[in-house]
Amino acid sequence: MADFRIWWKGEPGWITYGGRSVPMVVQMASESGKSLLISFEALLGGYVAAMPLSWSDEQHEFVCLIAGLPAVLGKDRPEGVPEFGDVVRPLNPLDGEER
Repeated sequence: MADFRIWWKGEPGWITYGGRSVPMVVQMASESGKSLLISFEALLGGYVAAMPLSWSDEQHEFVCLIAGLPAVLGKDRPEGVPEFGDVVRPLNPLDGEER
């Protein structure tokens, strides 16, 4: 559960959705801050470049308006997410070693 905070148009941050975190920018925000349209440069949970979100008072988190699944928004890069320019070496599926 997250505490509600108002996000403003043009405000940058991070979204975590479906286990993946990417940088995002708020493109549109309602006056109450409970409805957002965010953009990102990624394929995220089947969404390309943008996602509509709404704050759920029952769930105490933002949810995708289309899928109804939770999305976590934050100002800072989530722990464990590499910085841009860091080399991420995938594991070889055959032996579990770095390539």
